[in-house]
Amino acid sequence: MVEMIGGLIGLGVMIMIAAKLNEALRRLPEKYRHVQPGYAWLILIPLAGFVILLNLLVSKMPDSFSRYFADHGGIPEGIDEDCGKKWATYFMYSTIGMFIPIANFVVMFFWFYYMVKSIGHVKKATDAISA
Repeated sequence: MVEMIGGLIGLGVMIMIAAKLNEALRRLPEKYRHVQPGYAWLILIPLAGFVILLNLLVSKMPDSFSRYFADHGGIPEGIDEDCGKKWATYFMYSTIGMFIPIANFVVMFFWFYYMVKSIGHVKKATDAISA
């Protein structure tokens, strides 16, 4: 029963992440996107979703935002120069660390922190596009 509750919570978190990434990609003009908005929902595929999330968060999204901001007067204040690539990389490293049996309890706190920072950075960049 506990495993089922944990699985449902994990699925809920992944759905929220996918929704935020999808929204950010939809707001980004098409000529700056490296992937289409629907690509974000592929992170819900078991196991393959991890690789897709790695590709999307660490590579595609920051590059898309960088291209957009380069054409629109530079990166706005409050957004890192790499458009969140650093935080997304830390998030993915901590995700890998969650698979280490004894360390996963400690790594879980870092994972949560880096997830919040990564998604927060995507939100800041998305808000900067809308402004």
